[in-house]
Amino acid sequence: MFAILDGVMTKKRKPNLHFLLFIAGVILLTTLFVYFKKNEPLNTPNQYSRVENRRAELEAMPNLETATFAGGCFWCMEAAFEPADGVIEVISGFTGGAEVDPSYEEVVQGQTNHREAGLVFFDPNIITYEELLDVYWQQIDPTDPDGQFADRGYSYTTAIYYHDQSQQDLAETSKETLIESAEFGKPIVTEILPASEFYPAEDYHQDYYKNNQRRYDTYEKFSGRKDFVESRL
Repeated sequence: MFAILDGVMTKKRKPNLHFLLFIAGVILLTTLFVYFKKNEPLNTPNQYSRVENRRAELEAMPNLETATFAGGCFWCMEAAFEPADGVIEVISGFTGGAEVDPSYEEVVQGQTNHREAGLVFFDPNIITYEELLDVYWQQIDPTDPDGQFADRGYSYTTAIYYHDQSQQDLAETSKETLIESAEFGKPIVTEILPASEFYPAEDYHQDYYKNNQRRYDTYEKFSGRKDFVESRL
């Protein structure tokens, strides 16, 4: 009997390994949390600060004009326009919706009425708005009402946002020319709309095609955009 009781007491005194591991994990996570909170910068830069500052610089340049194009993924608008002579810079962002300061996740999940778009800063003495329109039409499938290539949903649909009467007239003329060419054999659904508030996307989206070249090249190829564009050259 005493032997049995001794065995029970021994069992009771044996530590529970799973419980000890749980406690150790809680202590480790708490320590890490306190450490990183203690050591994080007091003035963490806003994720939009760099691009907002750059936009302000570009808007202050008196020789530049702006154009806004929604052509599916905004990475592709940067890649299409920035190499052109006379295009100073393209900022990726969102436009066309009523919601203020939307995030990328909100837009692509359909929580807003914005489109992904590129805000193009260009020197009209080097490249004209008509030439920008030529670049734009070459980069998109203007017959797709539901997105562009692998990117589906309203935020990826196409539109030209004009900034003044001249841009509107030129955009509508270029669209009519494309319709009359009967190149596609289907209706051209790209909208022509007045420019509205443009919200830059998060910093990591800016210049994505340059900063993440391999990933962008893979995306462009397997989305179907690259082959489509090249087939029209």
